[in-house]
Amino acid sequence: MRKVLLSLVGCGLLWSLVSCGPVKTYINIESKGASEYPVTLDGKSISVVSVVKKSDRDSALVSELGLGVAEKIEVEMGLPQGAVGVYSVPENDSNVLSSSTLDMVAIESDSDIIIALDSLQVGSYSIIRDGSKAYHEGEFKDVVDVALPVAYKVQAYDAVHLKTLVDKEVVDTITWSIMGDGQIQNSTAISQANTHLKEAFRTIGEATAHIFLPEWKQQERMIVCFSGSKWENAYYLASDFKWEQAMDVWLELVKGGSPDKQGAAAYNLAVACEILGRYDTALKWLDFAESKCYFSQMSTLRKKLQER
Repeated sequence: MRKVLLSLVGCGLLWSLVSCGPVKTYINIESKGASEYPVTLDGKSISVVSVVKKSDRDSALVSELGLGVAEKIEVEMGLPQGAVGVYSVPENDSNVLSSSTLDMVAIESDSDIIIALDSLQVGSYSIIRDGSKAYHEGEFKDVVDVALPVAYKVQAYDAVHLKTLVDKEVVDTITWSIMGDGQIQNSTAISQANTHLKEAFRTIGEATAHIFLPEWKQQERMIVCFSGSKWENAYYLASDFKWEQAMDVWLELVKGGSPDKQGAAAYNLAVACEILGRYDTALKWLDFAESKCYFSQMSTLRKKLQER
């Protein structure tokens, strides 16, 4: 889970105004949701395979596509560079990777999951002129768009359980906006686009990787703070995503003080447990918090926990 950004509402000042009482602190977190397809990559060895045609001008492009997929998976999963293997295999007669071919690749690469890119089709460039202008360096420039349709197949194969998890055709269009002085010739625009073609296919590969990656969603949680060094310390620990250390402080605070403070500390412990995935413990702390005091966010948190 990612780091959090905190903002204060209520008193308007941080900890200097003792008379304000409890301060509601809202925490924006990114929670990990399911990926578009049922492919679990965590803890798995992964390889990306590009199927290339012999003596075909697009072979280099499908290889760039594979590199884009692999690099995006490495970045999003926090893997070292090169952790996801990238391979090229010659096209077979059926134009589609067979399970036997994927099994062989899995054995040779020692991979649990194989992501294969196959049947790349690259269309023809088209020019789009709509009279658009762009302001650059103090003057307006002519703009022409260059479009290139592409299509390819994506497969994900589970080499451990010997089954195909994803078999999808991707249809997309790459568009470049070319800017220049005066009327831009078609040949010039296409030449400029062609110069950046490999880079564009690497970018499309990065977008394709999102099929297999979890979707991060913004959610909001609230913790309650009072004035005092311990409450302040817990706040800063939570803001630095050090939930275990923040919990140690709240565990101390829940043992004493007024019922409101005990309830607030217990509620904060429930929030921390929910963020850390300890849902049963979170419910127990929420029960204790409600026995000391009540505010509406307790019901909201309880609903989230019960839906887990």
